[in-house]
Amino acid sequence: MRPTATANDVIESCKIVQHVIGNCLDDMPKMINDRRVQKRKEQLIAEATLLIGAIEDLADDLVDDPLSDVTTLAKAVRIGLFDAPHLAGNCTAMGTLQTRIIDGACLSVDPYTGEPMDEQSRMDSLL
Repeated sequence: MRPTATANDVIESCKIVQHVIGNCLDDMPKMINDRRVQKRKEQLIAEATLLIGAIEDLADDLVDDPLSDVTTLAKAVRIGLFDAPHLAGNCTAMGTLQTRIIDGACLSVDPYTGEPMDEQSRMDSLL
């Protein structure tokens, strides 16, 4: 027989969770001030900037806005600029990207060595 929670159990659990949430909102240090969070934010911005530049370079000269052009974005998916491990086997995407969680960050890794790859190295391997 499975144990069941009584109404009092649920109410007590809700009070505990409410207290934990209150502590997190009021008493916990702000993660945005953590130097590691700021460093990762800067890395993500730099890598996103590289990716945006690579997408813009894919566009035909007549395209006004490559970031909203369906043909350009489809090409970015097809050649692997936009990729993810769960796209493996997808007929329109590469699906070859491998990732690992390293120091709390989801990073691209070299498929042969398992070592982290920065975005520039990943894109260079595709282009």
